[in-house]
Amino acid sequence: MTSDTYPNSLAVDQAIKSAAKREHQISPSRSINDIIRQTYYD
Repeated sequence: MTSDTYPNSLAVDQAIKSAAKREHQISPSRSINDIIRQTYYD
């Protein structure tokens, strides 16, 4: 796991959304919103 530094909370949100979109492309059975929700609760 890498230790990324983000300039603000908006950048964190954008990174999470981008990662969720990539994950959805790999596993289309998972919705983007569910992936994002899981990320926030993990």
